Amino acid sequence: MNSELLKELSNADSVASVEDEVRSILYRELAKYSDEVFSDRLGSIIFHKKGTSPNPLKIMFCAHIDEVGFMVRHISDIGFVYLVALGSVLNKSKEMQMVRITTQDGKKVEGLLNVTKDSNGNVKEMYVDIGVDSADEVKALGIDVGDMVCFASEARQIQDKVIAGKAMDDRTGCYVMIEAMKRIHGDVENDIYFVGTSSEEVGVRGGKTATHLIDPDIVFALDVANNPEITKPIIIQDFDMGLLSSGGSIDSYINIIKSHSNIMGGFFANWADMAIYVPKDSANKVETIQNNPYETNPDLYELQYAASWGDYENDSDAVKTSKYSLNGLLNADRTMQSDAYAYASIYVSPIDIAVGKFQVSNRNCFTAFENNYLIEYEVFNGSQSIKKGMVEGLTLSPGESKEISIDYGTIGTAEYYVSITVKYMNKPVWATDDYDLIVFDKQYDITGNTVPVKSGAETSTSGDAFTITEFVAPTIETMNSELAKGNVFVSNPMSSNFSDVFSLYYEVIETNTFWSSPKPIIYLSGTIENTGIGPYADGVILNLPLDVKAVEDGVYQVNIVLTTKYAIGDIPAGYSWRYVFTPATLGAEGIPFEIDYSRTPTAVYDDDGNQMRDENGNLMWEEGDPMPAVIDNPYHEPESENEIPTSFIELSNSRVHININPETGLITSFTVDGVDIFESTNEQNRGGPIGSLYRTPTGGDYVAGLAGSENGDALKKFGMDPTAMKLMHDVSLEKVASDHYRITLQYSLPSTDTSVASATSKNSMYTVVYDIYANGVLNVSCAFDLAAESGIPTQLANIMTLSGNLKDVSWYGRGPGETYSDKLYNSRIGQYSSSVDALSTEYLMPSGGDRSSTSWVSFTNSDGKGVVVTSDTSKFAFNVSKSYPWEDIRYSRDVLSRSGTVVNIIGMQRGANAGSAADQTYLLNNATIEAGTKYQFSYRIVPINNVSEAATRSAETLKSAGVANVSRLNITAGNSYALQSIFGDKQYVSTSSTGLSLASGYGNNHQIFKMDTANAAQSNGFLLQSLANNLYLTGVGISTDNKDSIEVGFAPYNKSATWQTWTKNNNELTAVGSGYSLTLASGSMDPGARLALMISMNLGTAAWTIEPDLDDETLVKIKNNASGLYLTVVNNLSYKNALLQALDQREFNNAPDTDWNVYSALGGIDNSRFIQTSGHITQWDLLPSDSQMWTFENAGNGLYRIKNNANGTYLGIREVQNSVTKVITKTLVEFNANNVDEDPASIIWAIRDVGGLASIINTDYNLALEAQLVRTKMTDEEKLRANITDDELAFKNVYVLGINSWKNASSQKWNLKSNENLQVNVQAQADWFKNAGIDKK
Repeated sequence: MNSELLKELSNADSVASVEDEVRSILYRELAKYSDEVFSDRLGSIIFHKKGTSPNPLKIMFCAHIDEVGFMVRHISDIGFVYLVALGSVLNKSKEMQMVRITTQDGKKVEGLLNVTKDSNGNVKEMYVDIGVDSADEVKALGIDVGDMVCFASEARQIQDKVIAGKAMDDRTGCYVMIEAMKRIHGDVENDIYFVGTSSEEVGVRGGKTATHLIDPDIVFALDVANNPEITKPIIIQDFDMGLLSSGGSIDSYINIIKSHSNIMGGFFANWADMAIYVPKDSANKVETIQNNPYETNPDLYELQYAASWGDYENDSDAVKTSKYSLNGLLNADRTMQSDAYAYASIYVSPIDIAVGKFQVSNRNCFTAFENNYLIEYEVFNGSQSIKKGMVEGLTLSPGESKEISIDYGTIGTAEYYVSITVKYMNKPVWATDDYDLIVFDKQYDITGNTVPVKSGAETSTSGDAFTITEFVAPTIETMNSELAKGNVFVSNPMSSNFSDVFSLYYEVIETNTFWSSPKPIIYLSGTIENTGIGPYADGVILNLPLDVKAVEDGVYQVNIVLTTKYAIGDIPAGYSWRYVFTPATLGAEGIPFEIDYSRTPTAVYDDDGNQMRDENGNLMWEEGDPMPAVIDNPYHEPESENEIPTSFIELSNSRVHININPETGLITSFTVDGVDIFESTNEQNRGGPIGSLYRTPTGGDYVAGLAGSENGDALKKFGMDPTAMKLMHDVSLEKVASDHYRITLQYSLPSTDTSVASATSKNSMYTVVYDIYANGVLNVSCAFDLAAESGIPTQLANIMTLSGNLKDVSWYGRGPGETYSDKLYNSRIGQYSSSVDALSTEYLMPSGGDRSSTSWVSFTNSDGKGVVVTSDTSKFAFNVSKSYPWEDIRYSRDVLSRSGTVVNIIGMQRGANAGSAADQTYLLNNATIEAGTKYQFSYRIVPINNVSEAATRSAETLKSAGVANVSRLNITAGNSYALQSIFGDKQYVSTSSTGLSLASGYGNNHQIFKMDTANAAQSNGFLLQSLANNLYLTGVGISTDNKDSIEVGFAPYNKSATWQTWTKNNNELTAVGSGYSLTLASGSMDPGARLALMISMNLGTAAWTIEPDLDDETLVKIKNNASGLYLTVVNNLSYKNALLQALDQREFNNAPDTDWNVYSALGGIDNSRFIQTSGHITQWDLLPSDSQMWTFENAGNGLYRIKNNANGTYLGIREVQNSVTKVITKTLVEFNANNVDEDPASIIWAIRDVGGLASIINTDYNLALEAQLVRTKMTDEEKLRANITDDELAFKNVYVLGINSWKNASSQKWNLKSNENLQVNVQAQADWFKNAGIDKK
């Protein structure tokens, strides 16, 4: 071994990009062995030994020549030299270390490195003391900003074969490379490249540039690694992250600890509840405690949490607040909560529950299982015990596990359960007298029935016929140009013909400004007996015969009056209200009726050319339309007028009374036999059932970022804001029979702010079907068809506000405490009773309280009357509270006086602690709800006269109810799909020159434009031609008269239309001619926002980045700097109503019947400054490119081959054997079927529908495509952006593509997006033209 060479390499100083010292050693040692020596532009040095083969392989060996170190960034007045780190220098290596500074002329100056720290002990600044007192002395030594600084340790031999020194990462690699090249004798068959790469410590930069330059076939990287025999002990911090509901998924964390030898254990976030009882009389606390202690007068006290003792209760950080709440595994009095049994020294786990096979594990480290424990079991048919027994003769050494069998006896197909309890045989010496001796307790489901057991009887639904009463106010809208033609847009949301309910009167009011005393007159009026508008009509154009010959400069108003033809509920017959259209209400300068110039008078002038006045001082006119002496048809504004009545839909008979809000579809009142079932709707109470994606949060929701976050805020809106769920059509009643009505409602759940636009292709859908029966039975069927963009739901449920008089609660399901899918310990299936107040969980922040696996739950009043909620399709969970999930209630006692009771009927329930994406790799699979889930469930509300009827009525079935349908996964062979992970940051399965990966969208033709500078109207300009339609991005024109913005569309190239040319100034895209900049006109940052040309105001919303393609710089994507979204061609623009469509057509000059001469008469419009355009532009997230689209080829029997659209390769799995270890691994590959030399691969895949998502499973190996989460080091740039200085914290999550055994995990679920799903579909909403400055003409 040439130890002196290794020492020389170690002692050389070379940080990233300042690597001459090491580079010169390599050149000295290897140049004579090379056929050529060259460098890449970054500074990597390359030694090439040429091969003799006619087609040699390129084999590259590389070792990096830089080391971690520093650079001078500042010299202080007192002579300290401040540094910036180059590479990942450990914090512990920055204090009291000798370093040396290399000046520009190669001089070495040593000094002592030290640091300053912030209040948290983190490194703040690094500086070197070189023993001088001023900046001038430092500079006199030749030191300047930018100089290299390295550690000043000298390499030395400390054992016969051990050399210690700095920069052994990667001078050992350089040494090995030198010695290897020297040992090559004579000619070689292949081209060999030995490369000293630059700047590895700051992002592997030289490795990339050298590889790009050489383009090798095989690369060997020579670098150092930690000793694999060293394992770092790990303790999980706060692994009980179900903070607010004291647990969840604890057994999953315990399994992780047990399966990894280097994980020592974990810390509970809180072992016990942080709560005490304090006097209610806060002003006299001391006196109360002294004179009336809690033990003798508990009613004088209330529970208070630690957060209420300090400043945390009003803290905006919900997680911080929750840590000082009721959240321990033990209650405040140190009694056990159910989760404490998740860890047990003797643990029983199922092997095959159906046949009674279980495994018993002795988790004790030193104590054997002999005569010190009892294992008891009890078998139940429903809640009835049918057999008890004990497991006898079992012995277990510490750490040992054995299988046991339990004989259930004779069981049927109904609901059967077995409860297994492990107890101490004798009371431990540390136990109190009342200790229950339980070590482990859990109930297992033997038969696995997910549907409540039914008796075979059918639910009675008969009763008197319903009477239907409804009033839903019509809407009448228009705009000035349409009104001039007599057109108004009428929507009739009622089930009756418009003209059967209303008479319609119209009138045109004119004010002639030429009259000496202008007065409004009724120019014309009339009635329309039959409008032809049918039931549930939306935006129908009604043409009024407005034959107006307007006077020049006249002022006009149009009134429309509706009058009821018969009494509707409390609305009397003959009740009238009006719709008024004036220039002010239309937002216009006037109504452009056809002008009759013969009505315009001629001014009478005197000899001096001045208009004459009469004896009363009025200007004199002749001819035209003079003011009459007596006005026969004067118009007077009414002194008062009626309001438009409140809309309602009412179903009633002798027993049942139901009111429905036509605008939201919610039931606002529900009464049976005089008993209020729903609380009457008011400002506080919302009615129901409300579709809900957001529950009362658990601590796990906060920690996972699903509550108190953007995700939570978005989901909350669907429940808290009735207008956030967009009702897709009017509330319509379907008469199934005289005593049975059905209402089907479909809602769009927008993923973005919908005041401006709805990105319809990103929206979720929620469908609900009400079946209302004459005896008060109400069946509800719900379907959730969620889009990935809607966020991660915490429940799929309905929320009802029941009458506060229904105070008593009974249920058959898990109890008595709260239970979730990951929190079932110490709970059993049974019938339980409680009260609304007792079930309103007492936590500092609203949290928890679910009861799962419920077959029925009843709510009754003091007389025993009320309802039972049950289901024929599935068991459900429920939650009872006095507050809604979206409210910020501190103590439930503060709202117990509320009139209504908030009940969640939960079809799909997220675990209490389903965790973040990283946690979901390990946690229970049934604990999560994925974004993009499709789910349907039904339940019904049945009136009862006594709680004893609840079980009987719930065992009945109902066959006549409708079902809300949900779309299912549908794959068409031959179609293309993007495979989007719902786990890995919504990334797509992608292919590139570097292979398969997960990546965000690369962008498709709707987002790629060709920059054309040759045909631009000015030298520094360019045209933007869309690859989607081959048309040019074009402003409608350059006229800014009467408007603050100009619309943007597409048009063929037009040489005279200079405004097709764009320039880029200060990051703004400016249209030549108008000088206006492309801007997010409505201010919306969401996908689907309206873009227009507006005057430059240096707004961030008008700043754009042009991103050229790496292979063709004329092809660009254009990103908005404020939103981060990309300029995108819209596939389809629809409109909330016909009025918006007409307005949009006018703005784009697309209305074919617009009389531009009329507009010219109103103010002058130069048509030569406009151009006919088509299409619309918006902003959108990057869509998948062809390399991210995959065609599903039919392989027979419902199986598929999955082929990439860009390169034609197939997704496959290949077995690869390691040449050294001989271990065979299965690897995901791209298989080229056209390459006969390529090793075979398995390319047949099965697609499994998992709630509307897809699991993609290879049929030969039964391995599923999976997004895998890995932790990687941050680059220096990433650390800087994240403000991280501690290298031990400088890691990031990265998702990679892999394969694994299928386990129904979130990481194995994919959203298959077809070309249709990926279309950019936008619906213009009410504020689409907000800030548009619409042409007032």
